Amino acid sequence: MDVPPGLATRPTADAVMGAVIAAAVAARFMTPALDVRNGTPFTLYTASAQNEARLKQAGLKFFSPNEKLGFHTDGLIRNDAIYVPRYLALYNILIAYRRPGNFLWVPFSLWPDFERYGESIGWNVPYRFAMTPIVYSGAIGQASLPAPRFIEAPIFWRDGGQQQAVFLNGEVIGPASATARFDMGHLIEMKDSISMRSTRLAVPQRARRLILMNNGAGFHARDVFADPVPGVRYTRSFMRSVSTEGLRVYN
Repeated sequence: MDVPPGLATRPTADAVMGAVIAAAVAARFMTPALDVRNGTPFTLYTASAQNEARLKQAGLKFFSPNEKLGFHTDGLIRNDAIYVPRYLALYNILIAYRRPGNFLWVPFSLWPDFERYGESIGWNVPYRFAMTPIVYSGAIGQASLPAPRFIEAPIFWRDGGQQQAVFLNGEVIGPASATARFDMGHLIEMKDSISMRSTRLAVPQRARRLILMNNGAGFHARDVFADPVPGVRYTRSFMRSVSTEGLRVYN
């Protein structure tokens, strides 16, 4: 859904009104989880050349807009339990790139290797993840850098009935058990299979575009943001909301 410009005469007020409308529409489809720091029903991400340089100096892994973001699912940590939210909403406030590419979604039902990798990687087998940190914007040119967070969760989860989920977020370090063995090549092959063998849906990335998806039923990714607009302070700003509705996959 695209939120039209021109809702207010001043550009800042227009951007705020667009974001409010996007958040209100997202809330009609789901109950958004609150940001742990700000208490808002979304988390705001803003990228700039200065903040990215500071992240690199701190040695934190993050995804710059000009890096390709591979297929994954979003997760939620609540009361030390791990969830796969059912819904995800993304709203681009600003994209300072002339060629922003596409946003991609692959439903599990259109990936022919789902069951095969569920068996080879293991159903309900816990793995150790290094989570990509949320970086909060502070004063101009600065960012609040969180400490790295490590969690345990299964990649493929299934209950005794028909419910199933995939938690694939952050960086997989290895099995949670020190005695378990796992060939990381299986995970690399799995990601290649999703990219090469799946049928995906593509939506062009644009400013003021709200994208709502079923995070619990598929993987998502985005293309590289290319051809940056010169002389801008911020390269991209977007809002992300995940639903409190979802499957609890690990305690």
